[in-house]
Amino acid sequence: MKIWILEKWDSTENMQSKFDEAVAFSGATENTPLFEMLKTEFQKLIDNTPQGQWSGILAGISYKSFCNNAASIIEDGNTYRVMQGTFDDLSFHWMDYHAETENKLVLNHIMKIREKGEF
Repeated sequence: MKIWILEKWDSTENMQSKFDEAVAFSGATENTPLFEMLKTEFQKLIDNTPQGQWSGILAGISYKSFCNNAASIIEDGNTYRVMQGTFDDLSFHWMDYHAETENKLVLNHIMKIREKGEF
């Protein structure tokens, strides 16, 4: 199935902040098995993506509603891209998508919608 995905660039600093939030949310304390597991997974992520990574934050199969929803959540000061991709019909969640191509025209369209406030 075809899908549009809005991705946001996460710097390593932002990834560290998300790790800290995950630890706080989980209630894990230092030197516990849960904390060590989270720390190990986070370190693997940093080792694999030392500059940062793209993270999918919104997806849609309807072009118009995707663009309107994306325009409503984009924040100033962040870097975004729109990917066109697919996901399997048997997937449980859209985050199982396979990004295929970046579409800068769709991102430009979303930014125009945002500027006009027409979402």
